[in-house]
Amino acid sequence: MLRLKNIGIIFSFVTALSCTIVKDSDITSISQLNSLSLKSFEIVQNSKAGNSTSLAVLKYDSTVNKISKSTGAHVSRVKGFTLPALGNYKMKLKSGVNAATEIKIVYKDNGSLNDCIIYQGNSPVESYLFFYNTNNQLIKVSTVLSPTAGNVPTYETVDLLTFGATGDVYPSTITRSSTYDATLTGTYTVCQNCSGSGSSSQSVNQLTFNQGQSQVYQLSFNSGSGNCSSNGYYPYSCGSINKTNSNGGGGQNGNQNQLSFINNFTFNKTIQTSLTSISNTDTYYFHPLLILKDVVPQGDFYFWFYSVDWFQTAGSPFSSDMVKINFNYGK
Repeated sequence: MLRLKNIGIIFSFVTALSCTIVKDSDITSISQLNSLSLKSFEIVQNSKAGNSTSLAVLKYDSTVNKISKSTGAHVSRVKGFTLPALGNYKMKLKSGVNAATEIKIVYKDNGSLNDCIIYQGNSPVESYLFFYNTNNQLIKVSTVLSPTAGNVPTYETVDLLTFGATGDVYPSTITRSSTYDATLTGTYTVCQNCSGSGSSSQSVNQLTFNQGQSQVYQLSFNSGSGNCSSNGYYPYSCGSINKTNSNGGGGQNGNQNQLSFINNFTFNKTIQTSLTSISNTDTYYFHPLLILKDVVPQGDFYFWFYSVDWFQTAGSPFSSDMVKINFNYGK
């Protein structure tokens, strides 16, 4: 077991096919630590409705040399994880599938995420494609959910990310379109009321979604204090969100506390993510960036954006429920 006293977290790096433990003495540098790859992840659900633990294990890790038909990018690695059925507590698949699935992950040559497909048997039920510009900035995300017979889509969106100025780290807008559902279309304005010039290169603390009624997602990040301090390296290691609608009122139309989160890091790896809501009837929908944010440029921001987007609030608070995702790394 590797004891990381500098952050007060203890966890194990395990291999996929054996019980070999990477001991303290085996890790003598950050480069050695970062050379370890994800071998399994565990989704732990603790809720008033019930508790469960689902362990997703590595099924294959293959080297390839081909052009992706989906994105046109050259890809060099493919990994697959088996994920047990998640049940009906807090974490669910947005496609509605509640059965064992396989997660296929395809990586570009530089290690960035190219696409992620979730299969039930031989049928793809969720598809996520990631596109980048020549500066390796994420500029497009395509999402298709098709859990029905014949792969008929039940959900489809394309998110286009626009950067306001040269050198911006984060996008200024995220524009969503949908061929199948016009109610999903709209524009997220990033960092609308940030300090300074308001450029997206500033600290991102607000998202505004312009749709039929103005919905403001107020992000509150606390990376510089408490247990989430990361010396500024991870700007979104923890925080919370509150959503308001401009028409006021209560329930779904008023102020809603949404979700709080904490990401625990060891050097460049996320070892645990915790998501907490105040209502036991809220739902978290599984999104690839919950487990793959470390391989997408500025992935910590996009992880939070899609966590909010993939979250369903039930309204009135009842009790705090939590989902934890634990990551196990090995050689």
